[in-house]
Amino acid sequence: WAASADLGCEASRDSKAVNMLQKAAVPAVPAVQAVVDLKQVMWLSSVSLASACTSREAYLEQYEVALLSWKETNNSAFDPHLLAHLPANVTDSLPKSIQMRLDRFKHMGVHVVFHSLSFMDALKKNLHDMRPTDDLDADCVAASFLRLELPKTISQRKLLRPHHNQDYVLWTDCDIMWWRTVSMSEFLSNVPTHKFSLAFSGQALKEHSPVNAGVMLMDLKNYQQDMPKLLASITTTEHKPGLDQAVVYRFYEEHPGLSGWSVIWNYRMFWNGREAVAIVHYWGLKLSAGLDC
Repeated sequence: WAASADLGCEASRDSKAVNMLQKAAVPAVPAVQAVVDLKQVMWLSSVSLASACTSREAYLEQYEVALLSWKETNNSAFDPHLLAHLPANVTDSLPKSIQMRLDRFKHMGVHVVFHSLSFMDALKKNLHDMRPTDDLDADCVAASFLRLELPKTISQRKLLRPHHNQDYVLWTDCDIMWWRTVSMSEFLSNVPTHKFSLAFSGQALKEHSPVNAGVMLMDLKNYQQDMPKLLASITTTEHKPGLDQAVVYRFYEEHPGLSGWSVIWNYRMFWNGREAVAIVHYWGLKLSAGLDC
C-alpha cells in the first residue's frame, strides 16, 4: 500500500510538472491578436415574411439549419442578424408558428430586424420588365435584394456596434451550413489584399470566376460608394432587367470592385472536400427538406 501511495505521489508530481511545462510552452497571445479575436463580424441573411410568400416557412427552416450549425461549430466570431422584409403597409400579425420560430432564433442569439426594402417601386418595375406576364411578387423577391442596400440599412438601424469589425460584413443565403469553427484572425487572413467592394466565388466549378453571391464578403466603405449607381442601374433602360445577382454581376462587369473569394466560404456539397471548408452552400436539395420527395 505504501509503495502504491509513493507511486501515486510521484505520478501526481509528474502530472503537475507536465502541466507546468505545457503552460510554459504555450506562447502568450499578443495584445493586438487578443483584441482582434474579441471582435465579431456581422453575419447577415434575409427572408421575406410577406403573407403572399408561400415559401417563407421553408426559408425559415433553412435558416434554422444554418443557425444550428453555427452554434454547433461554436462560430462566436460571427454575429447573426436576420433581416426580415415586411411590406411597408403591413398590419396583419404574423402567424403563431412564424412568431415562435423568430422567438427561438432570438433566444439562440440572432438579432431579428424587421425592415422594408427601400426601392420597392424600382423593383416592381424591374420585375415587370423582366417577366411581364409572370406573377412574381415583389415582396417575395425583396428579401434577396436587401443585400444590395446593406450599408444603408446597417446605418439607419444602427446595427454596427463597437464590438463589430467595422470594415467587413458577411452575407449568406439561408441555405448554408457552417462546417467548422473559424476564428476572426483566420477570417481576416482570407480577406482579399487588393481593393474591392464585394467578393464571392463561382457556381458549379471551383475555378469559376465570381458568379454566385449567395455567400458574399462586403467591404462596407467601398461598397457604400458603389451602391447609389448600382441601385440606379436596376431601372436603367439600357440594361436588361434581372434579379439581384444579375444586377450585381452586370454592374461590376462595367465597374471595378468585384473580387473572387476562396471557395471555402461557398463550398458545394458535390465537390471533393480537399479544402478546409468553412461554409457549405446547398444547391438544389436543401437540408431543411429532410426526407420530402
